[in-house]
Amino acid sequence: PAYAHQHAVLVLIELLQPYLRQYPAGYLSISPADLSLQSGQLVQPDLFVVSPVGGRRPRDWEEIGIPLLVVEILSPSTARYDRFTKRRRYQRSGVGTYWIVDLDARLVEVWRPEDERPAVLNDELVWQPDPVVTPLRIDLPAFFAEVLEGG
Repeated sequence: PAYAHQHAVLVLIELLQPYLRQYPAGYLSISPADLSLQSGQLVQPDLFVVSPVGGRRPRDWEEIGIPLLVVEILSPSTARYDRFTKRRRYQRSGVGTYWIVDLDARLVEVWRPEDERPAVLNDELVWQPDPVVTPLRIDLPAFFAEVLEGG
């Protein structure tokens, strides 16, 4: 992956991890990690959030169910695969939310299992894994400036 791709992963970790510590709806993880979806196919998302197992962090890969959130940062070599093949797998498996982060276009596509078209966002990204907690809000212009311009 390009440096910007890896830096985007790092910035998203810095945004997601404090939120998940404050509102423990799930646990953040990164690839390389083979996730087995209901389809039986393995995927390696850049970032993903999994549900607690009995109120605790999963102890091994077999305990991980379908992720609450999956994030892919597009790369020229994987864009088509991420947008079509992986998206369909995530939707069919019931992944709660799938973000496709397009650094070149400075936007995020948000997909849910029932969506036929994504929400295409370039202003604010909102994620609320549990309706009783405050949502995470990410200022996308600030995010893309941090990733692509260093500030």
